[in-house]
Amino acid sequence: MPENLPLNQGWVRWLPLVLRRRMQGRPRLQAVMSNTAWLVGDRLLRIGVGLIVIVWVIRYLGAERFGQLSYAIAFAGLFFPLTTLGLESMVVRELLEHPQETDVILGTTAGLRFGGAVLCLLLILTVAFAVGVRGDTLVLVSLIALGPLFQALDVIDFYNQSQLQSRRTVLARGLAFLLSSLGRIAMILLGAPLIAFALLLVAETTLASIFQILSYRSHGGILRKWRFQEGPARRLLKSSWPLILSGFAIAVYMRIDQLMLHFLTTERVVGIYSAAVKMSELWYFLPTALVNSAFPAILSLGLGRLEERRHKLDRLFQILAGLGLCVALPTAFLSGWLVRRLYGSDFIEAGPILAVHIWTGIPVALGLGKEYWLVAENLTRFSMFATLGGASVNVLLNLCLIPHWGPLGAAWATLCAQIVANQVAPAFHSRTREIFWLQMQGLCIWRLIA
Repeated sequence: MPENLPLNQGWVRWLPLVLRRRMQGRPRLQAVMSNTAWLVGDRLLRIGVGLIVIVWVIRYLGAERFGQLSYAIAFAGLFFPLTTLGLESMVVRELLEHPQETDVILGTTAGLRFGGAVLCLLLILTVAFAVGVRGDTLVLVSLIALGPLFQALDVIDFYNQSQLQSRRTVLARGLAFLLSSLGRIAMILLGAPLIAFALLLVAETTLASIFQILSYRSHGGILRKWRFQEGPARRLLKSSWPLILSGFAIAVYMRIDQLMLHFLTTERVVGIYSAAVKMSELWYFLPTALVNSAFPAILSLGLGRLEERRHKLDRLFQILAGLGLCVALPTAFLSGWLVRRLYGSDFIEAGPILAVHIWTGIPVALGLGKEYWLVAENLTRFSMFATLGGASVNVLLNLCLIPHWGPLGAAWATLCAQIVANQVAPAFHSRTREIFWLQMQGLCIWRLIA
């Protein structure tokens, strides 16, 4: 899935458990909706403020320097699954099922994530030297690789998710985001060098972790009680390994296009392509918000009302496809004008790329619904294999298309990979064929008015 997809969605993996307990204490379904509203509000803030700031940053840096920064982010991000270890959904589930072990679970997870971040940093530097990354680009990659070291205590977010208190995380991260946005504006006004913008990326993650710690302590949490234990660590890693592999596959097929463009073309081309992708992915919070709102009701129908659940899934896929089409059609036609107005003449070549890449929103939106369904049906291993398939297709198509079509070929490769991972793959497994047909029916969007 796209890098900036508003996917603080690990809570969906434990949503059925929450729904089963919705009659305990205050109404749990209402709490889930409130939790979702805070997450969506966070995305709206980031879209509103972020659009202005990122456009300003891109115009200030220009195609070549923005391409250099984008490449550094993509290179380091390729290894970031080592820092998260696929633990989010596992940890939230553990916190829900064993609340009496909260301090052990949080301490163990923080230790694992810090160890993963150290390993990630060493691996990034080793690979960077091996492939010939040097000079300013190496400095940028190294700085960005430091970010996960300060995110080990981000496990507080998992605790907030388990308590349906994501508003605490949203407030902490939102404040860090606003401060970093002000910092970017200041850097532009002061004429700062490129390295300053990489430093701000690290500063934002660090501030977010600090604010979450302060919030955790203000609500009675005590970090000194956290303990690392080998038994829970092994149990978590044993459960999360498919998600670790899936995370690497996602990183490959979301970032390999920028990496291959860098090796096969120039940094300026990477900057033009990355600018188009930024604009293409801006609206992804909309299908996420829709699925977040719809799936609790769909999952709560249970096994006794399969036909009604199937009907609602069918309707959801129609709406998701219709939403994607409503965004893709006008954007494809107006892509050149949008690029000129927002980015300026230096990025004029991003217009055709945007016209192709914007269509990835349809398989991405349908894929969101598919992923929720796979979680509900306990088919997360299939999700891993589907993602690996999409990553393989993306690499092969990039190798074939970039030498001939450049960044436009990379956009086509990404579109095809998203279709394979999200729509084609479910057709090849008996337990997922139902969701394949639901997605295909969803593409018949004229049924919405029937």
